[in-house]
Amino acid sequence: MRLSSEGRDDLVREIDVAEEPLAFHGVLPYRQASSRSQPPRGVPATTATTWPLWTLVGLVVFLLFAVGLWVKSLGSLPAEPVGRAPTPSAVGGRPDPGTAEVFPMSFGDYTLIRRIGKGGMAVVYEAVRRGEPCALKRPLSGFLEDTRFRERFLREAELGRTLHHPNIIRIFDRGQVGTTPYFAMELIQGETLRECLDREGRLNPLVAARVTARVAEALDYAHNKGVIHRDLKPSNVMLERSGGVKVMDYGIARAQHLDGLTTTGSFLGTPSYSAPETVDAGSRPPSDLYSLGVVFFEMLTGSLPFRGESAFAVLRNHCTTPPPVPSSLNYALSPALDRIVLRLLSKDPAERPTAEGLLNDLTDYLAEPP
Repeated sequence: MRLSSEGRDDLVREIDVAEEPLAFHGVLPYRQASSRSQPPRGVPATTATTWPLWTLVGLVVFLLFAVGLWVKSLGSLPAEPVGRAPTPSAVGGRPDPGTAEVFPMSFGDYTLIRRIGKGGMAVVYEAVRRGEPCALKRPLSGFLEDTRFRERFLREAELGRTLHHPNIIRIFDRGQVGTTPYFAMELIQGETLRECLDREGRLNPLVAARVTARVAEALDYAHNKGVIHRDLKPSNVMLERSGGVKVMDYGIARAQHLDGLTTTGSFLGTPSYSAPETVDAGSRPPSDLYSLGVVFFEMLTGSLPFRGESAFAVLRNHCTTPPPVPSSLNYALSPALDRIVLRLLSKDPAERPTAEGLLNDLTDYLAEPP
């Protein structure tokens, strides 16, 4: 920054602009080399000591600009005070936009590289331990005192370690750093099905059928292990760049040996993808198949079968309203796909196929000539 005025020495300063308001005050001394610049003692300043108009205008503009930056910074301050993170140069890392985190950062035996996802209750990082990459999930600080959430978080880690299937994301490690529990899982190169649908709208029917078949394989394995997912939706399905499909997030899953963690009469899940019987907390393996039917419907049509102005209205439609025929929304769909989807969306759980039965139906469909 340089301030100049006729008859005075320039003032030059180097300033590091941080994420804080900047207060700056400078005094420009008279030039000692010019006797005309120094007014005689006791004599009022004359035109020789009066700042030119352009200098005054410049200073006013500068002050207005500084005040504007200060006011803008007040609007961006967090509602609650947070500790100021070290600067990137101090740690040799880079800040994560929109957060106070600076990467890389240490967390127990892990080095967190970047944030790759954040939900309403937990955050996921790309991490490294002893040179091995992984994804590390830990709760948001506001949920550390929530006993029921901690139980579900730890249950997800426990169930994930018992499910060994190529279409289910693997859990490698779990533990606790200070008061923060965590678990480490395989790092997937790809995107969620939710991200894919948000970008593409709907998928080619063959692609949608293949994704559904891979999820059906995962459900068949988990159901045979006595595990019900209970929250199957596009954001819990990962699409690998290599073409693989991974089911993840067993945070509210139900296992026979952990039934005591479920409160009778409580609703768990996402209304847009929930089976009618889950309104009364009656999740069973067919409930997962219904949710998969909603996901399949969305992949084929780019729309949900049931909507409503509230979660209650959506759940009511699941219970009472017949689903639309998929081909009524996408004329390119075959009668075979209509039959598969509508059977999955049956109100009566007994009328839905098992995961194995669905896989057989999809195999037959994919084997047909285009």
